[in-house]
Amino acid sequence: MVLMANDPLLTWFGLDDAAARLYRTLLLHGGRTLSELRDLSGLSTHQVTDGLDQLVAASLARFDNTAKAGGRLWPVSPKVVLTAALARRRAQTLRAQAEVEQLEVELAELVATHEALAGRRATGTLEHVTDVTAAAVTIYELTASATDEVLVLGPGPRSSALGASVYLHGEPLLDNGVRLRGIHLGSLRNRPTEYAPAARLALHGAELRTAPTLPAEMVLVDGHIAVLPHDPADPSAGVVVCRHTTTVAALCALFEQYWMSGEELGSSPRSDELGLTPSERELLRQLADGTTDEAAARRMGVSLRTVRRMAAGLMERLEARSRFQAGYRAAALGWLDEKAPAAVAVP
Repeated sequence: MVLMANDPLLTWFGLDDAAARLYRTLLLHGGRTLSELRDLSGLSTHQVTDGLDQLVAASLARFDNTAKAGGRLWPVSPKVVLTAALARRRAQTLRAQAEVEQLEVELAELVATHEALAGRRATGTLEHVTDVTAAAVTIYELTASATDEVLVLGPGPRSSALGASVYLHGEPLLDNGVRLRGIHLGSLRNRPTEYAPAARLALHGAELRTAPTLPAEMVLVDGHIAVLPHDPADPSAGVVVCRHTTTVAALCALFEQYWMSGEELGSSPRSDELGLTPSERELLRQLADGTTDEAAARRMGVSLRTVRRMAAGLMERLEARSRFQAGYRAAALGWLDEKAPAAVAVP
């Protein structure tokens, strides 16, 4: 048996390295006097004396002071002492494990209580955050953790609840090297309270474009997470956080489709070879679908008065007597083809 300088079993039992070495010396050589143990173990007299005290206190050694024995120290079998000690340690470990498991249960209950109070319910890759404040905090936390890119699709920096939560810390995101792209309604240009913060963020490095209408409101984080309104008609209904890979990829593709056709925020409104601006072309599409003026105004984010003024101008150009006739004639003339004529800046 090799004498070990570092003995994990015996040091765990409460012995220092010298006492552990002394015990193994006793196991190898049997009953010995103090001077013999000093010579056999290579320890100093002080180390042997201190080690003997530890062994006796731990019931690992016993003195035989009979005249025949001559004051020798004998080892006690490790099977007797250490086996019992390990059994006690095993029982302690099991109790500690049971306590940890109970703490895990209590932690799960505490988290569930917190999320219930915050209005958060998760099912698979979807999480519904019903509380408005919790929804804003969720968006903030998700976008703050972005490392690559944040995409925003919504009416404007302030009218969009999702966009507002992102733009609150848009500059820190950009300062951290995160790319920030947003697509907003073209009517943004006519709303100073919306346009000013958007323009300021664009000067800081955000890439912003506009479109006549938007398919939905959403925030996309690093191409892996999507946040959408639970009910677009009810801002108080909270948001849905989606982590489903295929769904998020489809939403990212939808964003890119609108991004390609969008106009840069700081650019002048454009018209195509027919003299139609993107907003006029979109209104014609909606007229052809039979959309009411009120619905068209909501979708385009403009006033009812603006829609009626634009519709009157289009009807005059198309020599139409009704809005539906204007849409029909525009479609017949090819004005609503998916491949629109090249756009030119309006002087």
